[in-house]
Amino acid sequence: MDVGSARKEIHPEEAPENERLLAVLDETVAALRSADITFLLMGGLATSGGLATSVLGRSRGVTDIDLFVRDRDVVAVLTVLEDAGFETMVVAPN
Repeated sequence: MDVGSARKEIHPEEAPENERLLAVLDETVAALRSADITFLLMGGLATSGGLATSVLGRSRGVTDIDLFVRDRDVVAVLTVLEDAGFETMVVAPN
């Protein structure tokens, strides 16, 4: 399965409720911080300034959380998130 197909298969069609998305973000951040793993929040959630509007003033339907981690931390991140109850999947080795 290629990356595009995997993303379409697991990516939601509609944005989840803001409260749910923020709760998942809180759980994710807590898990990574408890393991002392450095991460960077990117994407629509990081740039939307309240989930509804992007920095350019356009309406955004944020459907996911984009976190970037160092290559050396990938295995640890997946383990920490799985231990916290998340389902993980590697769609591309890079």
